[in-house]
Amino acid sequence: MSKGLLKLMVRLPALRSELQRRHAHEQALRDLCDAYDEATHVLALMRNNPHPDREIIADYESVCGGIEGEVIELCSARRSSV
Repeated sequence: MSKGLLKLMVRLPALRSELQRRHAHEQALRDLCDAYDEATHVLALMRNNPHPDREIIADYESVCGGIEGEVIELCSARRSSV
């Protein structure tokens, strides 16, 4: 199981079982999980920097939120087409 998937499962508990089930079969979801892992990793590094750049932190928070939104949208689109 990827770190990004685990992070998204914690962040989006309502989608936890669906994310876990779809991860093995959907490349788009795996790509989003990988991107989320990278973005959250950089965000954590930026937040722990002794001289944090608030603008970069805000940018990465936005990126993480955007990825979360894409994951929610992906899951919603799949549900409505089933």
